[in-house]
Amino acid sequence: MLRLLLPDADVVIGLYELGLWDKVIKSYKIYMAGTVLGEVTHYWRGQEKIEIDLSADVAAGRVIELHSSLEVQAEILKKLKASGLDGLDAGELESIAIIYKSEIDGLRFCVRERLAIKAVAYLGFKESTICVEEVLRSAQLISKTEVLPPIYSQKRFDAIILEGAFAQVSNVLAALKKIPIMA
Repeated sequence: MLRLLLPDADVVIGLYELGLWDKVIKSYKIYMAGTVLGEVTHYWRGQEKIEIDLSADVAAGRVIELHSSLEVQAEILKKLKASGLDGLDAGELESIAIIYKSEIDGLRFCVRERLAIKAVAYLGFKESTICVEEVLRSAQLISKTEVLPPIYSQKRFDAIILEGAFAQVSNVLAALKKIPIMA
């Protein structure tokens, strides 16, 4: 089964920190928003700054760069602004816009930031997202008993997805209350 992944910058950096990036790109076909490619520059190991250069992965076809139009990004922002979920960074916004208009079946946005996870659920794209723990477990890159830092956990991810879904339902209910009922 071909696994398609659209990771956010924080996920890529986190996978480098965990020493798992090279294993993930062997287990998944990686797509990346152009903005995210620009955001992934380095990570820290203690006091040492470690540079990340994804150009070799892009040149070798291990990472495929995607872009979304500014119009689609504006449409996403408009939808999120009404719910107070409009603080996404540029890479998260472009990635969500790519998922929104994607013609690539099975592409899943991998994200760890609370606001982005909530936004994806609010927009109704929860089936197009995946957390780091699920990425690693489904590719058998970590054992069933191995514990990851909480920011990568399925439990945290699922709880935030529920928050976003609740915000979506609340927004619909608020809109319904504004509709006059005919007697």
